[in-house]
Amino acid sequence: ALRSSMGDLDGALEDAEALFAHEASTYSPALFAVLTARRERFEGAGDLEGERVCVLRVAEVSLAVGDVDAARAWLESWVDRQKKDVDALVRLRQLETESKRWA
Repeated sequence: ALRSSMGDLDGALEDAEALFAHEASTYSPALFAVLTARRERFEGAGDLEGERVCVLRVAEVSLAVGDVDAARAWLESWVDRQKKDVDALVRLRQLETESKRWA
């Protein structure tokens, strides 16, 4: 939290990932907060790759804590904007297939 409050989002991400690896359910909110802040920073800077990395990680973390709907929402939002992101499209398709949710 200290590094995050100081604006060190890279350091805050490192801390949040370490805590999440230790106990996912307890520390997922902290990781979501840091990833969301980083995604917003990348979006503001026009850094699509940085934004993409954050979105894909949020989707992974959401799945890890059992929040399939949140993972789906993040992936859908991303592929709506970046229709040529094959990896994100494949992940979304896998999620839908595993959920037995067909359009």
